Formats: sequence, C-alpha cells, structure tokens
Amino acid sequence: MTPLDVLKIALATLASIGVGGGIVLFLAGWLGKVWAARILERDRAHYQTVMATATQEAQRTLEQLRGELQKRALVHRVQFEAEFRAYQEIWGALMPATLATLQLRPVFDSAEPGVSKEDRKRQRLGVHLAALNSFLKAAQTHRPFLPARVEAEVQSLVPFLLKEEYPFIYSDHR
Repeated sequence: MTPLDVLKIALATLASIGVGGGIVLFLAGWLGKVWAARILERDRAHYQTVMATATQEAQRTLEQLRGELQKRALVHRVQFEAEFRAYQEIWGALMPATLATLQLRPVFDSAEPGVSKEDRKRQRLGVHLAALNSFLKAAQTHRPFLPARVEAEVQSLVPFLLKEEYPFIYSDHR
C-alpha cells in the first residue's frame, strides 16, 4: 500500500466518522429539541393548571370580600339613616321644648283680657309639659341609635328643660 492509499483510507475514514458524527449530532440536537418541547409543554400545562386554580381561588376570595363589603356598607347605611332620623326627630322635639321652657317666664309678659294669672300659668305649663314629653319620648325612642357621646348630651338637656319648671310652679316671682 502506498502512502497515497493510506491517505485515501484515512480521509475516507475521517469523512465517514465526520458524516456519522454529523448525523449523530443532528439527531441528538433534534431529539433534544423534541424532548425539550415535550418537557416545556408538560410544564406549561402544569403551570396553567396551577394558575387556573389560583385564579379561581382569588376570584372566590374576591367575591366573598365583595359580599362582606356590601353587607357592611348596607349595615352602615342603615345605621346612618337611623341615626340621622333620630337626630331629626330629637332636634325637631328639642326646639319646641326649649321655646316652651323659655316662655314659662318670658322677659316681657302680656296678659290677655279675661284670662286669670292661674289660667295663664296652667296654659304655659301645659305647653311646656307637652313639648317636654315630646322631646323625652323622641330621646328615649331613639336612644339605641345614638352614639354614647350624643346620648349623654341629649340627657344633659333634660335638667336644663326642667330647671325652669319647678320655680315657675312653686314661686310667684319672675
């Protein structure tokens, strides 16, 4: 064998190994891509399932929180409306009671002809007691709907409304 033949055989061997290696490398790359795609698809399906479950759970929690918020808003609205109604009625009863209290012994008094002093006194006392009872009824009726501070203020008005009544009834001076 001549050196040229050895070189031809060596080149043919190297060429066949190179082509075979190229085929092996190509198939290995292709097979790696197929496996990577399958693994990626399996992971993607798994994470989509996890995400769907997490989304459903978040949606369920959100709906529960919305329901609780709506319930609280309704309770607060109803409570506000009851409290506001109580303020309106108490204030509406307080003003006539205050005016009737102040009119028990007015600064300038006028006497109607034919009305005795006792009749005038009874009439003023009747107006005062009716207004006071109206105020007390409104205050007691709405007591559960008032904050403690407001309820204490309302109760502190009662002595003010009563302080003129006893001197008016039991004394003759102004």
